[in-house]
Order: sequence, then C-alpha cells, then structure tokens
Amino acid sequence: MIDEVDYGVDVGLLLDAAQLKARLVQAHIELHSQVWSQAVAAREKTSSPIFAGHFIQSLNEVVAPHARRVTVGLEFRIPNHIWYVLYAITTLAAASIGCHAGLTGASRPLVVTAFVLIISAVMLLIVDIDCPRRVAFRVSQQVLVDLRRAMSEP
Repeated sequence: MIDEVDYGVDVGLLLDAAQLKARLVQAHIELHSQVWSQAVAAREKTSSPIFAGHFIQSLNEVVAPHARRVTVGLEFRIPNHIWYVLYAITTLAAASIGCHAGLTGASRPLVVTAFVLIISAVMLLIVDIDCPRRVAFRVSQQVLVDLRRAMSEP
C-alpha cells in the first residue's frame, strides 16, 4: 500500500484534501491490519510469553510513530489565516521596496532580486513542510518499503 499511495505525493495533486485524508487513513488501517495479522501468526507459532511480550512491544514502537506521522501530516496544518498574513507581509514588503525606490529615485536591481529569491525560498520551504502532497523536497520512504518487503517475504 505504501507504493500505491506514497503519502499523496503523486495522487495528491488530483485529489482534494478530504479524498486524500480518507485515502491515507485507509492505507494506514490496511498496513497496520497486515502487521497485526502477521504478529498474531508469529505469536501462534511460539509458546514463549517473553518473546510475545517483546515482539508486541517492538511492534508498538513501529506502529506508534507511523500513527503520529499520519496524524501530524493530516491534522496539524498551518491555518488559512496564517497564510493570508504571510502573503500580506510579503506583498507589503515588496511594495515598500518599490515605494522606497520610487521616492529616492535609486534603482537597486540586486537588492530586489535578492529579496524576491529569499522570500520565494522561505515561502517554498513553509509550503513544503506544511503540505506533504506538494513536495519539492521529498524524504525517502525506502525504510517503509523495505519493511513492507520484509513482511511479505516467507
């Protein structure tokens, strides 16, 4: 399921937020269902309660960060009014540079270019951190893919 959904990177551009959230939650449920079914099968093959306790504990240590990751990715987002303020500040800062250049009669293309690049980079990074489905800097999911492959091997 990780390969198919890939946390909305490709399909997120085609889906709205509600569809993406439903799809990610469903993938989360299916993945954990597979993990727990394999845990039950492993428990039935052994009679050692110590093994079962350690196995379940380590399994919980795998499941909990994934659940936190999905929750953070879907629920903890920058509110729209914060975005409006960020864009307003950016617009006002650009207007003040233009106003200053107009009042003083001094054109500083290097300063304006640097300002535009810096503000654009900051906004891109904020958007990238906030919206996992619009990824400019992608974090590798190889660890999860390897885990899935290891779980499906006999």
